[in-house]
Amino acid sequence: MDNQTLIGQLSETTGIHKDKISNLLESFAETVRDCCKKGQQVAIPGFGTFQPVKNDEWISTDPETGVRTLMPPSVAVELKTSVVLRKKLLG
Repeated sequence: MDNQTLIGQLSETTGIHKDKISNLLESFAETVRDCCKKGQQVAIPGFGTFQPVKNDEWISTDPETGVRTLMPPSVAVELKTSVVLRKKLLG
């Protein structure tokens, strides 16, 4: 499912205009991103927890040229689903 399909389905289900749904989803994503940048987790009961995962810097080597490049450290966001959600999805 792509972003526009999700927005359309949420709009139909809730009766809220697509523009407002889009703004709410963007605000939610921005809030999760900001919290994870600060190293905080975002827990949503019954859904799961968004966790920041820090990746250290590493050296990448191009297999053709042998050129080595230092890749900077980064933070990725990982969703750990709740048991409640897994039970609902898997039955």
